[in-house]
Amino acid sequence: MVDGKWGYIDTRGEFVIPPQFARADVFSEGLASVSFSSGDRVWEAQFGYIDKTGALVIPARFNWVGSFSEGLAPVCEGVCSGTIGFRDRKIGYIDRSGDYVIQPTFAYAESFSEGLASVSFDRVGEHRYGYIDRTGAFVIQPKWWATGPFRQGLAATYSGYIDRQGQLVVPVPEQPGGHVMDFSDGLGLVLVADDSVYYDAKGRICP
Repeated sequence: MVDGKWGYIDTRGEFVIPPQFARADVFSEGLASVSFSSGDRVWEAQFGYIDKTGALVIPARFNWVGSFSEGLAPVCEGVCSGTIGFRDRKIGYIDRSGDYVIQPTFAYAESFSEGLASVSFDRVGEHRYGYIDRTGAFVIQPKWWATGPFRQGLAATYSGYIDRQGQLVVPVPEQPGGHVMDFSDGLGLVLVADDSVYYDAKGRICP
């Protein structure tokens, strides 16, 4: 950051994209989300995407954006952040041209991983997550709490790890303060109170 503006440096620490952005995120699949004006309030910022030359390839028209993954990015136009409730948001997915591939429908949406993305409608009295494919169709119906991205065929939920059919294949104890981490290198880390436990893909506790 220089004089309150963000830019991008190379591995030698030299600027390749001069500081000019009020907000800037890391590059993913060759694009990074940026905003030229943060606004007086966070929900007034408008985000677009630049390429590695610094050119704005997707206009800054979104109030909330996610990173590109598997060719798509979750975005929201209008007022989508700040104090607004989840159920008032309409999030969809755009491609690298900035065109909607999945129309704005969801109150919550994450980037794609292994062909699936976690989303929620945030219905009144119920806030459950499911997974859609690249057509926007539900592959796993919204019934899970606190879902994570798929890693090595499994996704973390509050109850444990589910497979791509939405089956709970590695249940873990539900305890206050517990946290189920994403699978990595064949193991899933579960944090419970002051302890941590590793599970393999068959639900066995590893020493």
